Amino acid sequence: LTAIPVLSIPLISYIPPNHVALQMVLLAMCLGAKNVGSSVCFTSALILLNMSSPIGQLGAVNGAGQAMASLVRALGPATGGILWGISLSIAIPSHQTIVFIFGSGCFVVVALIYNTMVTLGDIPETSTNMKANVEIVEIKFNQMLKNKIARGLN
Repeated sequence: LTAIPVLSIPLISYIPPNHVALQMVLLAMCLGAKNVGSSVCFTSALILLNMSSPIGQLGAVNGAGQAMASLVRALGPATGGILWGISLSIAIPSHQTIVFIFGSGCFVVVALIYNTMVTLGDIPETSTNMKANVEIVEIKFNQMLKNKIARGLN
């Protein structure tokens, strides 16, 4: 969802320098699409994390998830800055793509690790926990609905 706008950013540098307004509009569109995609992906990941973890461990799971998200947010800009500095010191055409290629490589590695985990069956209880959590939410919702109806009739 965010890969296309992010990987399109280096292409903006190929627009002639006398078209600054076009460059800025395209950059704003790419960054806007990236931010929307990132928000959707992060929220979806949190929902899946909550639905797949046992009810009694939601606090620990959410804490660990937020700690990892904070770690990545702290290391990401530093790593990007270091890679950007390295790319500026290399006198090759399209040096600015090094940062984007590195980010894409990280994504591919994470996707392969996840795919291997799912293939090997290391995460079979996830769907069971998710179903159990959904059933608990449905039961609580039905009880709440019955209580409201009962109060409304009395």
